[in-house]
Amino acid sequence: MTLTTDSTPEPASIPIRPLKHCLIPPTQTYIKLQSAAMEKLKKDAFERSSSENKSSDVIVQLFTSPSLIELSVFRIPPIMMRELVPILPAFFSSNNSPSLKDTHLLCIPTFQPCFVEVSKVSIDSELEKNRLLEVFYEFSNLLIKLLSNKCSFIDYIDPCSGSPVRTIHGSSTYSEVDGAQLLLKYKSEQIGFCSVIQHPKWKTNCYPASIFTNATVGQVYEAIETICQQSANVATI
Repeated sequence: MTLTTDSTPEPASIPIRPLKHCLIPPTQTYIKLQSAAMEKLKKDAFERSSSENKSSDVIVQLFTSPSLIELSVFRIPPIMMRELVPILPAFFSSNNSPSLKDTHLLCIPTFQPCFVEVSKVSIDSELEKNRLLEVFYEFSNLLIKLLSNKCSFIDYIDPCSGSPVRTIHGSSTYSEVDGAQLLLKYKSEQIGFCSVIQHPKWKTNCYPASIFTNATVGQVYEAIETICQQSANVATI
């Protein structure tokens, strides 16, 4: 498989596992909803063009098959770089660039469609959030395994806390909503006291989470290709 930047993203497969550490058994309602949603996703070709993304900083956008994880790769613009200093202190404390303008850092925002409404408080929504979190953690760790020897920094943001998982926490936390608005030009919606992302296809029924690295663009491409190739024969839930 060859990654491209044209308007028709090439399908790829990401290894997805069932819940490993869930202490609450899935309810029958959750199982039925998940099964129905998976069938719908498998039938959906996701033909939305990446031309919807108006940012000139987007590098590539992938749609995994059966479209469980959507990811993009961006070079961090200077205005966002300043906001990241108190969020990723481990990176900026070891950064040798003469200025933030010359600093190389990539952001990999990921999105997953939700099988149940996670904005509502229920056992099923908690199960779904746990599942989505584990999928993101597993993908992030696969990427780290492939890139850790090729770059000096790679970490992913805990969607629950907004803090980096592998390195020290800073004085501020990362907002997935702000990141999606700045990089992807996505809109947001206020639900109760929370601001949530409006995904172009999944609306508010999506799960955002981001990865940061100073690996080169080529190294990221290669790592994603490797994950896709390795997962070609892995069954998805």
